[in-house]
Amino acid sequence: MNQEKKWGFSAIEVMVVMGILATLFAIGVPFYRNFRPRLILNQAAAQVRSDLMLSRQRAVTTSKSYLFEFDTGTQNYELFRVEGNDTLSLGERSLPARIEMVGDGSLPDILTFYPNGITNGQGRLFLIHTATNDTVRVIVTRAGFIRFEQR
Repeated sequence: MNQEKKWGFSAIEVMVVMGILATLFAIGVPFYRNFRPRLILNQAAAQVRSDLMLSRQRAVTTSKSYLFEFDTGTQNYELFRVEGNDTLSLGERSLPARIEMVGDGSLPDILTFYPNGITNGQGRLFLIHTATNDTVRVIVTRAGFIRFEQR
């Protein structure tokens, strides 16, 4: 009665595991395809909001005006610091591919944050994922508060 121990898996066990993995993969891929565009859009909106808030914060802490210039034609925006009569560029940022920036006309193309934290305008800027038409609205108030909402 000496039985040998056999190590490994039977073909049936391997096929059952493969079937479970295939089912999970079939469920997960469509979910991931729908999730990724929204993730990219939310990251782009968070970056724009963060740069707007940074411009306001720097204006208040340094007692200098900061500019935030939108270029909806190239899907870029640029940050500037006002030094007397000169403006110094702090860098240009591009939006990710398939993310489009559209203004509704209420927000000036060059938004100025003054040392007291207020802006020269208020309004909305829309970020749209062109493949899914998902939209995030970035809202700037005259008091310099910035928030974004999903639509």
